[in-house]
Amino acid sequence: MAVDRKQQMKEITERLEQGVKDIFTSEMYTTYLRTMAKFHNYSFNNTLLIAMQRPDATLVAGFNAWKNKFNRYVKKGERGIQIIAPAPIKEVEEREKIDKDTGLAMLNENGEPEMERVEYVIPRFRVTTVFDVSQTDGKPIPSLEVNELTASVKDYALLSAAIEQVSPVPMRFDEIEGEAKGYYSDIEKEICIQVGMGESQTIKTMIHEVAHAMLHNSDFMKQHGEEKDRLTKETEAESIAFTVCSALGIDTSDYSFPYVASWASGKEMKELKDSMDTIRLTAADFLEKLETAVAERSAERMTAMQYAEKLIANREQEITIFDDEQRNLIVNFAFKLDDQAATEELVSGLTAALAEDDKEEVNRLMYDAQEKIENLPDGMIGLSEMHDYGYRKDDVLPLTKEGAREWHRLGEKIYPLFRDGTAGDYVSQEEIEQHDGIFGIKADAWDAILLEQREDYAEDEYARPDFQRTVINREQALRLYDEGKQIYLVRISPWPILVTAREEIERGSDTFQIAIADLEQERNMTEQENMLLNSGENQFGIYQITERDPEHNYRFMGLDFVQKKGMTVSRADYDLIYTAPLTEKDTLDGIYERFNIQRPADFTGHSLSVSDVVVLNDGKSIKACYVDSIGFAELPDFFKERKMDLKKETILDEQLQEIEIFDKPGLFSNSRLRDEDVPEGLYRYDLRGSDYDPGQPITVEKTVVVNHAASVLMAEELDLGAEGRLELGEEGLNFTGAELTVREFMEEQQQKRNGLIHGDSDHIAVEGHIGTWYAIDETEVGGEKFFLLEHEEHGDMAACVAVNEHGKLVAEELWNGFDEDFQEAVQKYFSEKWNMPKKEDVVSEIIEKAVPVPDNSVQDYSDVPVYYESFSYAKENDEVDLYRTSYRLNSECKQAIHEAIADNYDGMYLGDGAVDQVVRQYGMERVGYILANTLHHKSYDGRFSHSNKEWAEQVSTPEHNADRMTFRTDWVVDSHPAVLDGFVTMFREEQEAQKELEQEQPFVKQFYVVENLQAAPLKIERFGNLDDAMSQYQALPNHCMKSLGVEKNPDPLPGSLDILQCRNGIDTIVEDYKTVPGWDNPYIQNHVVQPLQGALAVQDVELAYELPDAYFHIQTCDDGFDYTLYNKDFTERDGGILETDGDKSVQEAMTELLAEYGCDAAQGRVMDAAELREQADMVAEQQAEVLKEKLAAERPAPEETLSFYVAECLEFTFAGEFYDHLTMEEALEVYDKIPSERMNADKCIGFCIEENGGFVGMYELVVNDKVQRENINSINYFRDDKLVQQAISDMEKLMAARQQSKEQERGSTKKSVLDALRSLKAKKQEQPAQEQDKPKKAKKKGMEL
Repeated sequence: MAVDRKQQMKEITERLEQGVKDIFTSEMYTTYLRTMAKFHNYSFNNTLLIAMQRPDATLVAGFNAWKNKFNRYVKKGERGIQIIAPAPIKEVEEREKIDKDTGLAMLNENGEPEMERVEYVIPRFRVTTVFDVSQTDGKPIPSLEVNELTASVKDYALLSAAIEQVSPVPMRFDEIEGEAKGYYSDIEKEICIQVGMGESQTIKTMIHEVAHAMLHNSDFMKQHGEEKDRLTKETEAESIAFTVCSALGIDTSDYSFPYVASWASGKEMKELKDSMDTIRLTAADFLEKLETAVAERSAERMTAMQYAEKLIANREQEITIFDDEQRNLIVNFAFKLDDQAATEELVSGLTAALAEDDKEEVNRLMYDAQEKIENLPDGMIGLSEMHDYGYRKDDVLPLTKEGAREWHRLGEKIYPLFRDGTAGDYVSQEEIEQHDGIFGIKADAWDAILLEQREDYAEDEYARPDFQRTVINREQALRLYDEGKQIYLVRISPWPILVTAREEIERGSDTFQIAIADLEQERNMTEQENMLLNSGENQFGIYQITERDPEHNYRFMGLDFVQKKGMTVSRADYDLIYTAPLTEKDTLDGIYERFNIQRPADFTGHSLSVSDVVVLNDGKSIKACYVDSIGFAELPDFFKERKMDLKKETILDEQLQEIEIFDKPGLFSNSRLRDEDVPEGLYRYDLRGSDYDPGQPITVEKTVVVNHAASVLMAEELDLGAEGRLELGEEGLNFTGAELTVREFMEEQQQKRNGLIHGDSDHIAVEGHIGTWYAIDETEVGGEKFFLLEHEEHGDMAACVAVNEHGKLVAEELWNGFDEDFQEAVQKYFSEKWNMPKKEDVVSEIIEKAVPVPDNSVQDYSDVPVYYESFSYAKENDEVDLYRTSYRLNSECKQAIHEAIADNYDGMYLGDGAVDQVVRQYGMERVGYILANTLHHKSYDGRFSHSNKEWAEQVSTPEHNADRMTFRTDWVVDSHPAVLDGFVTMFREEQEAQKELEQEQPFVKQFYVVENLQAAPLKIERFGNLDDAMSQYQALPNHCMKSLGVEKNPDPLPGSLDILQCRNGIDTIVEDYKTVPGWDNPYIQNHVVQPLQGALAVQDVELAYELPDAYFHIQTCDDGFDYTLYNKDFTERDGGILETDGDKSVQEAMTELLAEYGCDAAQGRVMDAAELREQADMVAEQQAEVLKEKLAAERPAPEETLSFYVAECLEFTFAGEFYDHLTMEEALEVYDKIPSERMNADKCIGFCIEENGGFVGMYELVVNDKVQRENINSINYFRDDKLVQQAISDMEKLMAARQQSKEQERGSTKKSVLDALRSLKAKKQEQPAQEQDKPKKAKKKGMEL
């Protein structure tokens, strides 16, 4: 049955009209109007300027207006819209005081004119910047709610392709900034659609934008002589989209009705009614073209399997060529890969090979084809299924939901695919479950996985982290990532991938990796901070921003700078550098002086500087104080973000008694614990004491208020039964006698659950060996952990063994730790495990790459003391951690000595720096300990000097006594004895020199700053510390040749030298100190040059240069450098922001930018930046005036009308009564009827200007009975407008008449009241005297009967 298209269009558009009407009666529309009233109504001129610069602008406001009125903020990097704004200037002058009645000058006692100060306004205009709502973020703007469409669409891929075919301009899908769903660009002649929307939303948006392209392109409108405003255009486009979608069976009313209503100028729906014929005709034409396109595409469509069958049929027209296996392979190949060219190549290759009876080639082709099929990540889905689904790009490979789950668990990024041909961002496990479509894994990521799985890939060089890693959960990973640690994904490949964004953890698998050293450092810092904040001892701590500066850097910046930039001083940006006991003498100023002049030897941070934080804990309160440019500023919220984390961390390191409740392990605390403080994975319960002895637990319950005896932390949940408690009785609660920290307890329970050996394991049974063993060291090879075990009874009298995490014996008879024998054994272990017995060289290379190499140059262990006791003693005295740490460091130190000798021995001589590099890292005590242990072990060797052997006898070594003669062979340095003897001698000399080292006089006496080296005489200021000198230096402008230098102490000779100079605007370290004898010393380098370099790296810079044909201005900003190039007449030629990652200096940025404009930076002469800005602003103001005059000249003389409105509340017109479209007399009448006392607000009369039926502007005319002449005339537009000036004059006359009328009325009222009082008095006087004397009747209580 044929469709009556005309009738169909009529019915649909009538439904649209009724749906929009319903919107106008809703409460939502009222809220929308109230919000719109807050937006400024821009003049016709500014409306044109806005449309020229940003055609898609909807709601426009200034930077501060968005912030203050709407709680929204302009996005970083957004370029504003420039408009003309009034900028009146107020001036004050002395004038003769005029008598208002006579109009003559008033005279004082001396007969001279009296003077008065008069303020008047000089009208000015300036160019100002506004931003569209799409350029802002923040609190949502109330609007007519349009619900995004989410329904699926039948034959979506076919329909969307047909719409693209119908479109008169090209169409693309992309990310669109702001909230727009799509747009049509009349300039570029293209349509862009937002990716990732629902199917129905995408189809509707495509039709909407095609309607714009059909009806509203400039060529079409010019050809038909049409001019349409934005309201009409949006109404037509959305109405056509609704009509076409309705005809296709897609309901868009939830979106289209409020959308059309929001673009209507009023409830009369003028735009919709005027365009109804256009909407119906265009929609009908669109549908006919769309149906034709769909029919054509349906006829052309052929599936991958159909194509394969067609190829086979074409080859087998006369005889059968392929057997069933080959035919099935071809069809499966086509289905899985959906590559017509590859399928045709496979069919052609098999046909030729079969014709030649080349079985080897047939087998090769079939093997290769099958391998390509099997190399897809998910065997349950192919590319043709993904393409039919609607996603046709080749950047991902398809996955089912089950495949997505599995690959996500293995650490890969998984992306949801949509039927509109787009892919979402990578998803979390929860988001995988929520998505009903198919998924994808990036093709390049999959290629990397296939490459890593190839056996020959292990033979290639490949960089992998050379440090040990450990597994952490998601919660730990997020916290440590926020603190700047490097987190790695756990993948199926042995090569980890570094996390580069927080969302990778939020959306990733449950486990991640981190370097063990990083985790230990974080734990140590947490323990140190807990001692500072929670111990009973008085302490102070110093926090400094580390080299991993935060995104908005404020290192070395004053608090005023931080606040002006909208930043917050956050604990997360700092590391705790130092703690020490707090004495009564330790004031903030004293601490500042000490950590600048006489810093403690164990202090590793930079000199106490601006932006550092000093924390004081006096036992009563904790105070965090910011080191400001002048003095200190208290930071009450410094620890606010980490408060809960610190509580949990405190509990983790709290030592509690180990217990069992009904044979389940737990910890016992006499304190009351709360659930919010308990780490995840533990369960808190309370123990109730008896009424007779509250300290004796009798029951375990979830929470106990009265008779609370203790709290317990359990590794498992307890079943408290229906009554919510368990009776403990005599056997319910048992103390094991051990004490553990909560952290140790949790790790122990986790290891027990996993059944794995860990670094603290003991009582380990090893296959083929008697007795039990304990772990003393661990290493990681090939992604597996291995543990070095020592016998619990015989200790170091017996050789060690090595096992993996599951206790499997890997190596035995190990006397030197993880030595060459271990490497051989682990190579054999992996060769058997990987089933690669004939590839020992491949296994060896994998192991070689996987063996962690200690980074001896990074960690500083010089302050860690040597632990001299045996393991048995350490275990008895709960010092196992000290034993193991010292054991590990001893092994590393021995290796470091060996490497230092190898690096510094040239075959004849041992270099002077050999000892220094080891001592700096491990300290004198440990190095001496290892050397003495080596000489004890090799005391028989005559190549060691007698004096060195005697020295070794005086050094304490492990279990060193004459009876046992036991030495740790794994701590014996294996270098050549003669060279090693020289190393020992050098060590002893340095040891003696260190003892004799005396405190030297500081090199620097004071610092100085010269304001301008080119001025005469020189203006010099001197400072006692570098921070003050640098602050003064930075305060001086950069267009002068300023300098900062050092005056040295006069011993042996005085002297001074510039270290920093400003050369042509650029702050430059002057390296003259390197050439002057005595100046190139560690103090100058470490305490002067390096801090200056650090300060220069983070300081804000503003520079201006004069070039031969231009001026150039550049300054630092959040994203890099903000720059402007001016012509010689100070007009702006170009400008923008050069985004950098902090890797460019201002000079490099300037050179790069000027080169783009064909300018040579070397020709630039530095000038005063403030002066350039002032000149440019003045020219910009003049341009604004010219632009205003030009627009005024080009604009045709408008038809102007003036109406009046009355508002009960001036500030919020929607809050009270509001009347508009009134005459002046009507407005005054309404104004008088509104009681002033009803609202705590100012009522007003205002005027509204319209030109040619369009709104121009509005302003208050009368406020609190006063005509606002002065305020109105401060705006040039109103001052020059005849209707406005006439209205002011007329209103002043009306108000004067009104005032006179009121005064007459008050006089008349007063007279009538006086007359009434006189009359009443006369009547009383006329009454008979006896009546006046008559006694009054007394009142009685109660009731008369």
